[in-house]
Amino acid sequence: MEETIVFRIKQTLNENDYTAFAKKLKSVKISKIIYFIMALLMVGNAGIMFYIGRYTEAIIFLVIALLILALMFIYPSFIGANLFKNYSKLHNARAITGDVIFCDNQIYDISNNSRMTLQYYQFEKVVETKKYFFLMITKSTGIILKKDSFINGEASQFMQYFLAKSHIKK
Repeated sequence: MEETIVFRIKQTLNENDYTAFAKKLKSVKISKIIYFIMALLMVGNAGIMFYIGRYTEAIIFLVIALLILALMFIYPSFIGANLFKNYSKLHNARAITGDVIFCDNQIYDISNNSRMTLQYYQFEKVVETKKYFFLMITKSTGIILKKDSFINGEASQFMQYFLAKSHIKK
């Protein structure tokens, strides 16, 4: 019995796609909040040092605060680059190319000559952005779908379909 293809996405993913995915991970968001709080504490310490006349220490605290803020913005790119590097090694390729096929009862992820079959109930969350759908299997593992890569079905109809099939509450 042939399965009906409801949606098919044919895409090539690169490091930028994995960075976009990393930015939506809860652990990355929490890390960014922690970095921001640390930077605020450093600025507070700098203020105290300026107030008591210890200017060298104040400048050191401000430099540390700036470094922490820089890390806050660089961290998602670092995580995205590592995710991409790991998937590239797994698939022995410089880019992740493949199809994600949504049928009535299951999903096929076919990437660089590997095939994975998934069930709708395995997903715990779906995140939609302007360019992507991120289908989360765990808090840090998921499938990236580029909205401009749908060749069967319309990206505009995908979210409603996926939520109904997976029983995820939006």
